[in-house]
Amino acid sequence: MKKIILTMTIAFAAVVNVCGQSELIGRVYHCDNMFAAGIKEVKAQADKNEMSNIQAITSAITAKRTVKFIDGKTAHVTTVLKFDEDKAKANGASWFYRKMAKMKFKTGQSSGNTSYTIKGNKLTIISVKSQKPINYELSQDGQTLTEISSSPQAILKRIK
Repeated sequence: MKKIILTMTIAFAAVVNVCGQSELIGRVYHCDNMFAAGIKEVKAQADKNEMSNIQAITSAITAKRTVKFIDGKTAHVTTVLKFDEDKAKANGASWFYRKMAKMKFKTGQSSGNTSYTIKGNKLTIISVKSQKPINYELSQDGQTLTEISSSPQAILKRIK
């Protein structure tokens, strides 16, 4: 009898560990500023003359992403990227930096359902717009989803 109870307890613990991490249905992850880490890297490499332009440009860029897991294979991903040229100009960015940023950061929104796969704590979500895979890593506690396929890494925090 003790062996049966012990075996059932171990099996239950294993199922909870495996299913608990992969059970993403209903979870929502969000990041308000996907370029926060990249901005820090650029600021560290820039000289003082470029710094004011970089700060003016980065303050005018807004990049947000939300991932909502609908079922075991489908996620709804919304990405919003905006560049406010008037704000960059008001903050003192030169004409050259504003035009470069405008070319580099195509403003717009992509939103829709897409597929995803999960293996352990690694997720691969297919991009809604480009149909390319985006690799993520789920934290052990399930509170953060870190995009590892890009540099710098964007960290999405669980909001639901």
